[in-house]
Amino acid sequence: MKKFMITAFVMGFLTFPAQARHTEGHAHDVTVKVNGMVCDFCAQSITKLFMEHTEVDKVNINLDSKEVTLDFKPGASLPSEEISKVIDFAGYEVEDIVR
Repeated sequence: MKKFMITAFVMGFLTFPAQARHTEGHAHDVTVKVNGMVCDFCAQSITKLFMEHTEVDKVNINLDSKEVTLDFKPGASLPSEEISKVIDFAGYEVEDIVR
């Protein structure tokens, strides 16, 4: 019985990090479709503006699909209105926000 309990504990311990990594892989909280974003300078300016918000953990930009993906810190988010303000301030237009 003792051997079974130790084995169960070890197996549970070994699978926990894999589950945690799987959850972290789905941390993309918001994808924003942006009109007018065409170059690395565009991407850098948008990234810089979003990273000024303490809620934002990471910004990924795909210039081919014209998408900005925002990853938020645990328990954090930004309202769609604030996301639109940041994009507008950078000089671009929000086409769609998907949560």
